[in-house]
Amino acid sequence: EHSSEEFKMVKQYTQNTHGHTHTSYKLDVLDVYKLDKSSEDDAFAEFKSNSNRQLLWHGSRLTNYVGILSQGLRIAPPDA
Repeated sequence: EHSSEEFKMVKQYTQNTHGHTHTSYKLDVLDVYKLDKSSEDDAFAEFKSNSNRQLLWHGSRLTNYVGILSQGLRIAPPDA
């Protein structure tokens, strides 16, 4: 939903952080997906009201997303 707070926030971040030296291409946000993993709600509940939070970006190949969604974002082994 393009009127959602998440979509607006990601679109604004994309516009604000597109470097001035990267003029040969334009970024456009097509869709934003929000996922909630209920098993992690309790683990992060104590931080929900903490205002000292920051949105982090992670770029990955499409083939990696099933693993990331099922197992979480993990540190790659040294030989990867």
